Amino acid sequence: MYSKPSGKWLKHLDFLIFDLIILTGAYIFSCLLRYDFKVPSVWVPLFTRSGVALLVLYITVAAVSRNYHDILQRNRWAEAGRVFTQILFTFVLFILYLYIIKENDFSRRIYAYSAGMSLIAIWCWRVIWKRIIRNRLVKDNNLPQLLIISDRYAAADIAYRIKKKQYDYFRIKGIVTFGNDENEKDSPDKSGGFFNDDELIINRGVEPGRAGSGSTFVIPVVCKSEDIKAYLLSGVVDEVFIRVDDDKTEKEITDYCLELGITVHIALSEVNMRHTNMFIGKVGGNTVLTASNNVTAEWKLALKRAFDILGGLAGCVVMLIMYLYVAPKIRRADPGPVFFKQERIGKNGRHFMIYKFRSMYLDAEARKAELMEKNEMKGHMFKMENDPRILPGIGARIRKSSIDEWPQFINVLKGDMSLVGTRPPTVDEYTHYEPHHKARLSFRPGITGLWQVSGRSEITDFEEIVRLDNRYIREWSLGLDAGILVKTVYVVASHKGAE
Repeated sequence: MYSKPSGKWLKHLDFLIFDLIILTGAYIFSCLLRYDFKVPSVWVPLFTRSGVALLVLYITVAAVSRNYHDILQRNRWAEAGRVFTQILFTFVLFILYLYIIKENDFSRRIYAYSAGMSLIAIWCWRVIWKRIIRNRLVKDNNLPQLLIISDRYAAADIAYRIKKKQYDYFRIKGIVTFGNDENEKDSPDKSGGFFNDDELIINRGVEPGRAGSGSTFVIPVVCKSEDIKAYLLSGVVDEVFIRVDDDKTEKEITDYCLELGITVHIALSEVNMRHTNMFIGKVGGNTVLTASNNVTAEWKLALKRAFDILGGLAGCVVMLIMYLYVAPKIRRADPGPVFFKQERIGKNGRHFMIYKFRSMYLDAEARKAELMEKNEMKGHMFKMENDPRILPGIGARIRKSSIDEWPQFINVLKGDMSLVGTRPPTVDEYTHYEPHHKARLSFRPGITGLWQVSGRSEITDFEEIVRLDNRYIREWSLGLDAGILVKTVYVVASHKGAE
């Protein structure tokens, strides 16, 4: 029988409960301290409601930040950073909550006292409790005994990955190797380990923020491959981890272990795990191995969309104000519509209409073909200095100041685009794409992006744009978006890189 690990919240429920108790105690003590332990009765209902809100916000921040994930693996200094971050965000949201309910008379000293006391107390509690749990796990002989069955060159890497999470709830019993010369003593794989007589020795450097890292691991080779059945039959083995290239051997060992009532963990073949961002999940009730150029939490993308909506609303308000200025000038320069609409390609090939303030003559698209020989870009984009299609006066000004881009906030509100993303190509550009170019369309296009803040006027090679867009997708995070937005403000204000 195999005891399936509980969910992340249940696994570390003890930490959460005591965190909440400490936070509650710090909050109550702060309220008492503020009023010299004589809290006026008129304030009690407010303090009670606010205290409940504070606890709810603490739990929410913990869930979003996954603060209890791998908590036993962190050392005391890494834990201090995580506790500080959690307390900081909790109290920032708490102050925002009081502002929203218009409770301006709430004493600021209560914020400071509660945050300071809970920060120190929760950190000390976590350090002490983790030490108790670790000591108990090390000495617990009833932990499940795990046997690694693997080819020789993968054994050390597998063992190291498991030992790195040394406070998981099992113990490595030993190793049995298959498929390689038993007498070789070369380092298997890239683990930094080597076989010496009847044991595997792994010596790795210290990993920042991880408790107990940098140790030397010595794991016994418990038997030869031909004796595996006899060992499993007579030895104490609760679970086995199998990673062998021979399907017949894997099936034979698995069937035998299940016959003995031993739990079996089968590693997915490394041939099928060529990509870094892969995980096992469910699609329509089917278990699948999913791969992507980036894997992120759903809540992060939801938060990105929320920022897009807020930014889109604010941008549309500014765009309407700009309309009053640019509309008459555009019509004077060239009678016709103020807005320019063009079909573009969005996420994974979706078509949508992009909006801009018109900065060119109405026949600009028709004249593009005759100007292609003057294209300064290498690849599937068009750019030309002193483009004759640009409207005199107003056209050049709104392009230089990027005012022409503001109507794209309409696209952001509609969901066609994001504040930050990759550049959406035209339909003509898209028809000439090669397979590796389409990867840049796996993310929602944006008003700004890594290319725009990397000196777009100096970049004349389309492959460089593809490289920057793909780099943005691979490394995407909310922090990266924030950094690009800040840089975009600087680029627009300084007219740096404007066409």
